[in-house]
Amino acid sequence: MAGFLLWSQAAALGSTSSLLQVGVDSDLAPFVSGLFTDLHLVPGVGTDGQTYFAIANDLKGDFAPSLMASPGLRYARIGFPWLASLGGSISGAAVLYGMLTVITLSAAAASSLTMGFAAYFGMTRKVAFGLFGNLGWFLGIRVLTPDPMALALMLGGMLSAVHGRHKTSYVLFVCAVLTKEPYYAGAVAVAIWLWQQRQRIRAAATVVLPAVAGAAATAYTNAQIGSFADAPNVSWPAVGIFKASSYWLHAQPKDVFYSWLAIAAIVLAVAGGFATKHLLVRWSAWGWAAIGLLGSDWIWFFGNSTARVLAPAWLFAIMCLASTRRSSDQASESFDSLVDLDQRGYGVGEA
Repeated sequence: MAGFLLWSQAAALGSTSSLLQVGVDSDLAPFVSGLFTDLHLVPGVGTDGQTYFAIANDLKGDFAPSLMASPGLRYARIGFPWLASLGGSISGAAVLYGMLTVITLSAAAASSLTMGFAAYFGMTRKVAFGLFGNLGWFLGIRVLTPDPMALALMLGGMLSAVHGRHKTSYVLFVCAVLTKEPYYAGAVAVAIWLWQQRQRIRAAATVVLPAVAGAAATAYTNAQIGSFADAPNVSWPAVGIFKASSYWLHAQPKDVFYSWLAIAAIVLAVAGGFATKHLLVRWSAWGWAAIGLLGSDWIWFFGNSTARVLAPAWLFAIMCLASTRRSSDQASESFDSLVDLDQRGYGVGEA
C-alpha cells in the first residue's frame, strides 16, 4: 500500500523527484535542483523529505546543516538517512530511491508487526484500522519522514520483548531512538511492563540502553552540528495545544482537521488505556498520549506535523479498543510460562 501511495503521489506531482516536495523558498532548493532535471518546486519552504535527503547526502554535516532549520535535531535522527544512503555508500539522486525503498519496506514491516501484536494478544481484526485508518501514518509516508522506519523498529522491539527475545529488543529500541527520539516511548512501555512482571534487570536494560544511545547522538550533534535544543519540542502539559489553538482560528481547514484528529487520538489513547487489560498496550497508549500533551506549540502549530507525530497514539488507541479481557488473561499466562521456564534454566528469552 505504501508503494502505491508513493507511486500515485509521484504521478500527481509530475515526477518521482517531486516527492521530496522542495519549497521555492527553501535554502535546500539549489542543491536538490542541481541533482534532478525534472524537479517541480512547491510553494513555501516544502516538507521534511528534502531535509533527510540532504542529510543522507552529507552524513558528516559538511554543508547541509547551514541549509536547514534545527540541524542538531535532524542529525540526531540519523537512522533513516544513514540507511537510505547505505551508510554513505550511495549519494546524489540515487539516495531518493534508497529513501523510497526504506519507507516502503518499513511500512510493510509495521503492518506485519501490528498484526503480530493482534495475534499475540488475541485482538480482533479491527486493529488493522490503527494503521490503514490512520491519516497521520499515511502523511508520514507521503512526505518521506523517518516515522515509518521508527515505528517498525519500535514495534519490532516491543514484539521481540513479549516473545522473550530481549537482546533483539534492546538493539531495535536503540535503532528506533536513533531514527526518531519520541519512539523511545516503546522502550519505556516495555520497561514498565517488565518491571511489573518482576523482571527488574531486563526492565532497566530496556530503558537505559536506548537512552544512552540517544544521549550520545545528541551530545555528538550538539558538538559537531548544532544544538538539539534549537527545536523546542517540549512544554508543560497541554500548554503547547493552548498556545497553538490561537493559530487554528486563521489556519487552513485541513490543518485544523489534522490538529483535532491528533487531539482525538490522545483522548482515545487515554480512554483506551483504561479499557484494555493488556498492561503493555495500556502503557504504550498512555505514553504516546503523554507525548502529545507535552508537545510544544512548535509541534502543534501545523496540524500536518502533529498528526504525523501522534500516529502511534491512534494505533495504540485502536489496539486498546480491539482488546478483550480473555485475550489479556491468555497473554499473561503465556508470559508467566516464559518466566517460569527461564527461571528453571531453560534459557528462554535470551535469543
